[in-house]
Amino acid sequence: MTLHVPLPICTRASTSTRDQAALCRQSVPSLLHLLPSSRLLRGSSLVVQASSTEPQVEFKEEEVSTCTRSATATVPKNIVKECFHAAVDEMQKAAAGTQGFRQGKIPLAMIISQYGGQRNFKIACLEGVLTKGFELAAMNKMVVQESLRVTSNIAELEAAFDPSKPLTFTFEYDVVPPLVWKRSYKDLEVTIKDTGNFETDQAAAEGLVRTFLKSKGHQKVAADRGAKKDDTLIMDMKITDAAGYTPLPGLSGERIAFDPDEDPLGLAPHLMGARIGDKRSFQITFPDDYPVELWQGMRAKVDISIREIFEWVLPTFDDEFVKANFPQFESAQDMRKNLAATTAMERVTDLDERLSNLVIKEVVDSLDVEEIPESLLIDMGTLQYRSTLLTMIEKKIATREEVENYATEAMVKEYIDKRRVELEDLIKFNMAVDEIFEKEQIPLEDEEVQAEVDLRKKSYQEQKVDYDEEAIREQVITTIKSVKVVEWLKDNVKRNIVPYEGSS
Repeated sequence: MTLHVPLPICTRASTSTRDQAALCRQSVPSLLHLLPSSRLLRGSSLVVQASSTEPQVEFKEEEVSTCTRSATATVPKNIVKECFHAAVDEMQKAAAGTQGFRQGKIPLAMIISQYGGQRNFKIACLEGVLTKGFELAAMNKMVVQESLRVTSNIAELEAAFDPSKPLTFTFEYDVVPPLVWKRSYKDLEVTIKDTGNFETDQAAAEGLVRTFLKSKGHQKVAADRGAKKDDTLIMDMKITDAAGYTPLPGLSGERIAFDPDEDPLGLAPHLMGARIGDKRSFQITFPDDYPVELWQGMRAKVDISIREIFEWVLPTFDDEFVKANFPQFESAQDMRKNLAATTAMERVTDLDERLSNLVIKEVVDSLDVEEIPESLLIDMGTLQYRSTLLTMIEKKIATREEVENYATEAMVKEYIDKRRVELEDLIKFNMAVDEIFEKEQIPLEDEEVQAEVDLRKKSYQEQKVDYDEEAIREQVITTIKSVKVVEWLKDNVKRNIVPYEGSS
């Protein structure tokens, strides 16, 4: 599982180091937009705006399951009246400038009419009343904001609403599940296999040599024969979903130059032997590590028409070639040696990335989390999906218009269903991050936070995307904390590295 903590653009989330704020992500607004602004609500910080001598909101809660609660709240008439007047005041401000009336002096009947009638007016007044009950749901626990849902009949609440009377309603919500360790994170042990050795580094270096030779070589038409593995094919290509209906952005076009040496999708085996004018159709599966997360593991249909075939005419890789084109190296042997060192460093970087993923997996496997609320899963999946689409735009894989074709509820649901286990593991890991970060007293510097915030703001500005700077800052803190915890774990867990034994 790859650690992936994207940044929402314009929503706000609480990210106290004592809160598991990484769990609560942007989601579709709840019914009536009745939810308070904080992501995780803590009762100790919420106060019902009423005198201590006046009646307070009565709140009763029942446990439905480990992570689901059912509650009944009775809001006393003094608070109902306050909410009513607050709603009217807001409507007065919104109606300011109505001809013939001074601000704050518009008749209530006219306000109700301008607001769309009695029903809309009552719903607006109900929002404040229901929020008072929601606030008390947060006492001594962490509530998943997106899960708050009224279970009372809305029409009956409208009929019962009277500013001079108390109001009782019922609702449900989810809470963040308790975090239980089956074994301490300090006792983790990971085993990782190396992916290469000196010989594989040398082979990779030869591939780089060929790339440099191509940059100085030329091509000629390959006549009267089929395509070979070292050729360049000029072809029309269309890659769609498996059903053949939706083209994948950036993967279709006319007269595309295809080099088998750069073939992340594994198209070459399907094209060998093809001649000019041939058409080929076949199915592929995107690799699990494909750069576009949305397409990882996905089946797709490929339609190709061969236009031209070229073969390479390459210079000889010797000291003379190196001296003329890469004078920073002393000889061909010296250049090969440096290229091998480069591939070795890339292998080490890959090893470190796989170590990060193994550490995350070990942490998740060490947790005993009885239940993940569906609301939390949907919320996390929705944010991950939106982040993936934004990345496609940022990396110019697709245009904003092309990405809009993927921004549907059906596709979000498909994404979540396909990655349900991965999303659950990410939620569990994020739950552990705050605990480890606090217990180990891992430092977090303001300068590194601000630097990352500035980079994110610049990126959003370049993409002409609206953003909330405070939301960016809070999510940057969450991201940095996660990265720092992973690095701390890599430095402190027991590591076993198995030497490379050859490709299987």
